[in-house]
Amino acid sequence: MANPLASCVSSLRSTNALLSSSISILDSGVNDFPRLAKVLQTTRVCPHLSVYLILITQSASIFTVVLLAGLTCSAKITQHFELLPEPTIQSAQTSLLASLTPEVASLLSKVESHLDKLARREQALIARSELLEGRIGEGRASMGGPRGSGAGERSSVGMNGDGSREALRLKQLRGKKERLGYAVERLVLQAQQRERQLRMSVAAQ
Repeated sequence: MANPLASCVSSLRSTNALLSSSISILDSGVNDFPRLAKVLQTTRVCPHLSVYLILITQSASIFTVVLLAGLTCSAKITQHFELLPEPTIQSAQTSLLASLTPEVASLLSKVESHLDKLARREQALIARSELLEGRIGEGRASMGGPRGSGAGERSSVGMNGDGSREALRLKQLRGKKERLGYAVERLVLQAQQRERQLRMSVAAQ
């Protein structure tokens, strides 16, 4: 009776030892998992995204798209590497193009409308300035005698004041029109540059 019990106790001890050895092996194998999870963690979106660089590599006729994002968060530059499938890149490009095109078109339409309004206002001011100049010329030509001279001088001073104000306003409007024209050119150049970048990225695929 003692021998079977002894063999059972021996088997239980060997099983316990094997279990302890297995636990220690598993512990040594998984104790580094939290650090690896933190090291391999990737971030696709950051509020301070500075650089997107898309590299397309070919390996055994399989295209792998590698997206390198240089992120500057909290005044610290960190590089995150993440493998993304090609359809994801194409979807992002399509979404970006679809979101940018209406905004650029809307901005250009608003700028053109404002420029047309300024052009009409400029023409009206030019016509008014010419009318005031004509009145000033007629007043000077019709002046006669001391009284007429005094009244004409007062009228001329008033008209000259109005004309100078209109001229100053016209000059300001012309400057504003030039600034808006420069803004339109800058927006057009930015839109063309973004379209070229999108076309190059699509053509590279």
